[in-house]
Amino acid sequence: MLLFLLPTLIANPITSYGQNPLLSIGGTAYDGEQKTLFTAPSTHDIVVTDLILTSSSNMTCKRSHKSELGLASGATLGQFETASSHYNGNHGASNGLSIQHAFSGGIRIPASDSLTIFITQGDTYGSNCGSSTAYGVRYMLSGYYVAP
Repeated sequence: MLLFLLPTLIANPITSYGQNPLLSIGGTAYDGEQKTLFTAPSTHDIVVTDLILTSSSNMTCKRSHKSELGLASGATLGQFETASSHYNGNHGASNGLSIQHAFSGGIRIPASDSLTIFITQGDTYGSNCGSSTAYGVRYMLSGYYVAP
């Protein structure tokens, strides 16, 4: 009889974080806002594996947004450009641009550090665009806790 043993730590580097080692968060960040999405506990890093970003607007105004993900400690982790899909004016409807990404390696947030998002509205097109602070980027991130 042959017995094969796989090193558990190499095959599965996730370290238990109680009953729920997974993390997911969603919400909206508005133009000009820097928002803390979450802070990793002092005992674990967080690895972000999935990201969805979409711009919001009204039915007659198309908006674009730059979303910058960074660490509170100062490092920029990524910049993304999105645009709302709404504009029903003289030139017809338009398509939006969203970000939906699954990271094969993940984005690691070190223990005790925070992940932030900063939103900057770019161009607008259409009528009735109104205040830029009423619209922004809807986000959803998921990931898991790991030992540092």
